Amino acid sequence: MQEIKNIQDLRNNLLSKYENSETEQDKRDLGIYTASASAIIRSLKTEMDYNKYRENNNKIDFLENDNTRD
Repeated sequence: MQEIKNIQDLRNNLLSKYENSETEQDKRDLGIYTASASAIIRSLKTEMDYNKYRENNNKIDFLENDNTRD
């Protein structure tokens, strides 16, 4: 299983799973994976909202990708 290091990896992995879903089991697994990805994204939104509320500019490493790294 590919290690997911950032949001770009998560998106690419999810798209790959979607494109390769052929069997009913694949589709059930995709539903579970999608629910997990959604939970991760909601937690990132919560962290972003908290940073905004606290007026912090804390970097969220998981949102960094090859195009945004310093």
